[in-house]
Amino acid sequence: MLTLSNEPETGAALQEGADIDRRTARRFKTAFRACCLIADGVAHFAMIKNMSHFGVMVQLDRPLRVGQTVSYFWDEKRIAKARVVWSKGRSHGLENEDEQVIFDKQFRYRSVRVPCRSECEVWVDGARHRPDLANLSLGGAQLVGLRVRPGALLTLRFQGVDLPNTTVRWSHSKTDEGPARSGLSFAQRLTARQLDAILSSMEGVPAPEAFSALEKAA
Repeated sequence: MLTLSNEPETGAALQEGADIDRRTARRFKTAFRACCLIADGVAHFAMIKNMSHFGVMVQLDRPLRVGQTVSYFWDEKRIAKARVVWSKGRSHGLENEDEQVIFDKQFRYRSVRVPCRSECEVWVDGARHRPDLANLSLGGAQLVGLRVRPGALLTLRFQGVDLPNTTVRWSHSKTDEGPARSGLSFAQRLTARQLDAILSSMEGVPAPEAFSALEKAA
């Protein structure tokens, strides 16, 4: 069995049984990459600390169970399914079900968007609206049920958090295929702990349709 280790003397390597040639051991690369981790149907914000094609070590302010099956991604088009092979405090070792490509040169990094569903309040041009949040990241969010012209400034409130001077980056009108949507950029980025606390307060449960779309993209 493969075992993910974060012990100092192993350099966080993925080790195989003693009968396997050490030269074939799968080495980890140090990383500091945000990801969305979904466990028991709940989305959490986590940090990948090291990674290989075969697994990752993540830090997460939530307990995970050894043997538990989870999914994680930093790009919604690449969802990895994995099993928890060890857990110690905030650190957890995950073994991928299938080999994953890491540090793809074609990958263009952007803030990880965590799927969620929470009612919010928006003030723009003197009017108050009550759309839903479809996803949330450190630097922005997506509204569902409201189209605001790109470039507009608004105040967003959800889960007791006020975010003034939020900028609308893009928007789409309602169509037969779906409701109106607007993409937002925060004036001041959230911290990782703020985002995790917000997700916890809304129970971090992805909207069923959003999560289904992510799973189909895997």
